[in-house]
Amino acid sequence: MATSGLKKISLVMVSNLIANGVTFLILMVAASALPVDRFASFSLAVSLGFMLTTLLDFGVNVTAVRSFGMEKNKLVLDGMMSAKWLTLAVAALPSVASLYFSPGPGSYYSIIANGVIGAAVLNLWMGCRTLEQANESFASYARSNILYATIRLLAGGIVLWLSKDAQYLYLASFVLPGLLFALAQGVWGRAYELSWAGVRQTFRQAKNYSIWVFVSSAAYGAVLYSPQFFIAKQFGPVEVSSYGIALSFMGIVTLIANSIRTVLLPRMMKAGATETVGSINVLLSRLIRFFPAFLGGAALILIAGWFVIDFWYARTLPDAAWVFVACSAGLLGTVYVGFFNIGIHSLGMPNTEAINNIGRLLLLIGSLYLFGKSAIAVAVVFAVVLLLGELWTAAIVFMRTRSEE
Repeated sequence: MATSGLKKISLVMVSNLIANGVTFLILMVAASALPVDRFASFSLAVSLGFMLTTLLDFGVNVTAVRSFGMEKNKLVLDGMMSAKWLTLAVAALPSVASLYFSPGPGSYYSIIANGVIGAAVLNLWMGCRTLEQANESFASYARSNILYATIRLLAGGIVLWLSKDAQYLYLASFVLPGLLFALAQGVWGRAYELSWAGVRQTFRQAKNYSIWVFVSSAAYGAVLYSPQFFIAKQFGPVEVSSYGIALSFMGIVTLIANSIRTVLLPRMMKAGATETVGSINVLLSRLIRFFPAFLGGAALILIAGWFVIDFWYARTLPDAAWVFVACSAGLLGTVYVGFFNIGIHSLGMPNTEAINNIGRLLLLIGSLYLFGKSAIAVAVVFAVVLLLGELWTAAIVFMRTRSEE
């Protein structure tokens, strides 16, 4: 990969790390500063907001990057942002009413309302990031991430200092900053304009393309988290916690992968049909060339993670380190092969990825009941199924590129 590409990936990765670190810090401080019942409501709203964001996006972000990269039509980006503002308006009205009429800030009505509002605003914020990704403005992407994280940290800190209200903390740290950025980019930055014609185009694309991206994302998320629910049903809290620790530490792998994909995706979308095949072939050759470096980096991550987890949790969660190694080995292999599979979107094959993830989920569920006799066994099953699914997709992409040559 060219030096300029590495610089862009580094910028995106560091800024994503800062943004994710602020989320982690807010949760940790809130856990100690808020009463237990208030923090429970706050953390449930945060989790619900993150889970619903994928549903509200409906695959539009990836579709917009693909469409803009191929057509360079700004209406695509205007329509994406307009659709997200419309989604926020539709989601906010009943949610605000729910907050007003709810029995109290800790009620389920309040938690759901906060989660929905947070998801709609986070969806809007992710749209702002998609604008910069589609235009390959990665320096601006990184600056926005860092400024966004700073505002969230300051707003959350002020609320915690002045009061111990979980709902105000959620609104200040997870809702207000996203709204400010979306307004700033649209009204003052002129990065997009509201367009009803763009909304219609976005919905047409959603019907034909985004639906597959959405199905794929939802199924992949289920693949990541279903082993923990299986463990919760079959075993005890120690095994559940072991998998939870592994998931937390696997975040660094996901962070690196998302940062690289953020840079690679718009580059791949620029190509036409014949150029796409050439780009995929170049990407494959680079992946093969960098395989030894990948193996070294993967080994470093696995060894360092094992030592850290074993040092902190050996007494309370004796299997956690090995669960992490098994899960992360599969995830690392999947991420590496997945870089080649970015070609799916430039080839216009989102249904292939969606079908793969649905099949992967079904295979995982069946395999867990057959072979998931312990937390470590569950982790191994997860890793194998995850990697097999990615290799299957890579084979489809490879055959398609050969047929296009």
